[in-house]
Amino acid sequence: MFESRGEKSFVAAVTVFLILLSIIALVPLLSVISTSLSSKSAVDMNLVTLWPKQFTFDSWGYIIDRPDLWKSFFLTLGSTVIGTVLALLMTALLAYPLSKAEFRWGPVIMVGVVIAMIFKAPIVPYFLTVRGIGLYNNPLVLVVPH
Repeated sequence: MFESRGEKSFVAAVTVFLILLSIIALVPLLSVISTSLSSKSAVDMNLVTLWPKQFTFDSWGYIIDRPDLWKSFFLTLGSTVIGTVLALLMTALLAYPLSKAEFRWGPVIMVGVVIAMIFKAPIVPYFLTVRGIGLYNNPLVLVVPH
């Protein structure tokens, strides 16, 4: 296809803008990575910019050796996977009957769903309910109430 001069300049401007946006997004990431790969003394003296100074894996070794971090990681991973699967399942189970015109209670249920999405439960009654059903300080609290 033939592009006009205006289309070519628009594509060029958008490309430059997206490249600049990508660089802006990558600079903090590079800074954190280079800080994690630098020695503690170089970080304390503020010598680290975008490239590691006095390269070392000591920070990574410290993190890998912490069992509480791995427990938190697997708890987060498990709640994410279980929560995603359950959310997809519940959405599909609710969406199918709501898509049928002959389902008489569809509009009423849809209004209820929208209201529940917009207005969240207050924190104190939510906490009291969670504590009352025995989920306080329990990993299941990340999945079951939602």
